[in-house]
Amino acid sequence: MIRFGKNILTFDTVTSTFDELGKLPVDEGYAVVAARQTAGVGRMGRQWLSDNGGLYFSFYIIPDTETDKIPFLALVCALAAYRTISCYTDCAIKWPNDIVADGKKVCGILTKSAVKSGKAVVMAGVGINVNNTHFDGELVSRAVSIKQITGKEWDTKQILNNFFECFEDIYLNLTNEQIIEEYSKVCATLGSDVAVHYNMSGDTVTGVCTKIRSDGSIDVKTADGEINVNSGEVSVRGIYGYI
Repeated sequence: MIRFGKNILTFDTVTSTFDELGKLPVDEGYAVVAARQTAGVGRMGRQWLSDNGGLYFSFYIIPDTETDKIPFLALVCALAAYRTISCYTDCAIKWPNDIVADGKKVCGILTKSAVKSGKAVVMAGVGINVNNTHFDGELVSRAVSIKQITGKEWDTKQILNNFFECFEDIYLNLTNEQIIEEYSKVCATLGSDVAVHYNMSGDTVTGVCTKIRSDGSIDVKTADGEINVNSGEVSVRGIYGYI
């Protein structure tokens, strides 16, 4: 029985799919999809450019007490997005939850916890650059669409369905250990030289990402020793580029 994405509400333009989802009852079957967002938000409150051509959607996750994956649901979403996008072009995961292709960002994911109607829930938002034809400003060097890579137009509805199929398979059928194992195999950050930027202090340290832990945090080997960081406190980028 299908659990996610059964009831899809589609809009031409919204401020954000998160906002529209928040107006709905807490039900994992609901998904809000928009062709364009005027105030899309990514990690750390950054603006997420959401012009026509992309696929932008949000949905509820009600964590199961027996298979509690709250600490790394962002990684589950990223792995589902990787599986989906890899059907169309070569790609990889940039920790914690970006999908990169051709050296640029093709997908971004945001998850946040909330309490609605007395339930602990997670709201997940996904933005995939599918048929976008151009990006402005600094995004020219950092963002890319599947169409720009392949030269073909793609059906966003099919991609949405593919995502929910992948997400449901990962979330319901894999153990935490299996999720981390598969994620690690396709994560471009693992084994790479990285710059770790602490969002509160503004400090930056460099090193090599050596491990992705079961809680979704990463270990980085620096000149002064190994450190462990989580996605809520840092931003991580490659020393020699976005990845």
